[in-house]
Amino acid sequence: MKELGDGSGRVARLRPGTRVLIEGPYGRLTGAARTGRGVTMLACGVGITPLRALLEELRYPPGGAVLIYRARTAADLVFRAELDALAMARGIRLAYLLGPRAGDRSWLPAGYRHRLRDLVPDVASHDVYICGPEEWMTAAAQAARYAGVPAPRIHLERFTW
Repeated sequence: MKELGDGSGRVARLRPGTRVLIEGPYGRLTGAARTGRGVTMLACGVGITPLRALLEELRYPPGGAVLIYRARTAADLVFRAELDALAMARGIRLAYLLGPRAGDRSWLPAGYRHRLRDLVPDVASHDVYICGPEEWMTAAAQAARYAGVPAPRIHLERFTW
């Protein structure tokens, strides 16, 4: 658990055996609203968590799912071994985009000049699932809309409420 405040800071200090109560999840990031033939997932940082579960749960043919995972360094890629194994087993196309931030309005790392359609040419026919920091998700959703993905097929998971 990433320490982001008082509550998450206290979790790090818990002793083994301490009883805890966990609530949630509260999001609606599921396959229930899926209408496209393919699936593209855009993750940044710990936003990979719900998307990793969806990659395992959803039905799609080999090559029918794409995961684009944004992180600063390879060491920041959570679940990398699991994702690589899942990709081999289910035919998921993976793209790890590493590097420092490009700025507030970009979902890509600095130095990348791609558009979403460059990475996923058929993205306009996919459902796009997005999870990560708020500003990054806004930029990623704008990139999906620019690539021709209809708004009802763009699904966001927000960690804030």
